[in-house]
Amino acid sequence: MAEIFVIGHRNPDMDSICAAYSYAYLKNKVDPGNTYIPVRCGSLNDATKAQFERLGVAPPPFIKDVRTKVSSVTRKADSVVQVDDPVYTLVSFYGTSSRSSVVPVMEGEKYRGLLSVDEVSSFILKENSGKRPLYHFVVDNFPKVLKGSFLRKGESKSFSAPIMVGAMRYVVFCRHMEALQGQAPILVVGDREDHIKKAIELQIPAIVLTGIEHEVTSNVDWDSYRGTVFVSALDTAETLRLLRLSVPVVQLMVQDPPSLQADTLFEEARDILAE
Repeated sequence: MAEIFVIGHRNPDMDSICAAYSYAYLKNKVDPGNTYIPVRCGSLNDATKAQFERLGVAPPPFIKDVRTKVSSVTRKADSVVQVDDPVYTLVSFYGTSSRSSVVPVMEGEKYRGLLSVDEVSSFILKENSGKRPLYHFVVDNFPKVLKGSFLRKGESKSFSAPIMVGAMRYVVFCRHMEALQGQAPILVVGDREDHIKKAIELQIPAIVLTGIEHEVTSNVDWDSYRGTVFVSALDTAETLRLLRLSVPVVQLMVQDPPSLQADTLFEEARDILAE
C-alpha cells in the first residue's frame, strides 16, 4: 500500500483545494489498495476557510515542498558492519543476491559511512598491483576468519605489516626477511622450527602457524616472544587467502565521506554524491 498525495496548484483558490479534497476522497473509494491524501502547497484564503468550516470538514494540510527528498528514498539496511569487522564479513554479505550492494558502516551506534562492491574491488586491485602491500591487522579478527585459536596474544592489538610466507629453505627465508628493510612482517608458516625461531628473534608482530590440527611440535621459547601466535588448522594457501580478508573494513573507507540530511532535496543529494 502506498500513500499518494493529491494536490492542486501552488497558490490554491477554492476550486484547487476542493478538487484535491474531492478527488482524494473518490480515489480512496475506488482504489482501497492505496491511501490518497489531499494536501495543499499554499495558504487558505478566507472564502475557502469559511466553506470548510461551514461543512465541518478539516481542510487539506499544508506541505511546504512536494519534491523528492533524501528521506523519500532511504530504506532500512538489511545488514551493517562495525568499523573493526573484517573485510571477510562484508564480502560474505554479497554471497546472498537479495542483499543490497551498499552496506552501512557503524562505530558502535554512530554512523560512519557506506561501503559497496566498488570499495571491495578497489581493495583487491590495489593489493595486487605495484609493490608488496602493507596490511592493517586487528588481532581479534584472526579467529573471525580462520579456523583455529591463539597460542598467545601479543602486546599489540593491531599493527600494520606485509605478509611473509615461510615456504622456502631457511637460508632463503632469512634473505627475504632481511630484504624487507625494517618492515617487520606477519609470518604465515607451517610447523618449521628454524623459521619460527628466526621470527621470534626478530620480534615480528605476529606468527600464524598453518596446518596444525593438534599441537605445535617445534621446540621454541615462546616466553621470549612479545608478538601474537595464532594456530590455524587450515592449509597455508587457505590461511593466506582468509588472513588478507581479516583487515578491518574501516581500511576500505574514504576519509571524510559526504553527508546528507533527511530533508536534502534528491537532486541536490545526487549532485553532492557525484562530485
